[in-house]
Amino acid sequence: GLCTICRQFEEMYYDKTGERINLCHMMLKCLAEGGMTQEEANQDCSWLNETEAKILIDFINKMAGHGFPYCHK
Repeated sequence: GLCTICRQFEEMYYDKTGERINLCHMMLKCLAEGGMTQEEANQDCSWLNETEAKILIDFINKMAGHGFPYCHK
């Protein structure tokens, strides 16, 4: 079942990278049934979409490069 799939993938990942990971079979079940990851759910609550966030970050970095620190005032 799902537990076996998770264990096999954990072993494959360890063999390839030497790093251990833990996978949750219930998360796999939820995602297979069309559920969302926590990151996806948090994006739904965001004030900015991905494009707007990138524009804002680019602007802040540009201003910082000119010596203008980010300030709320």
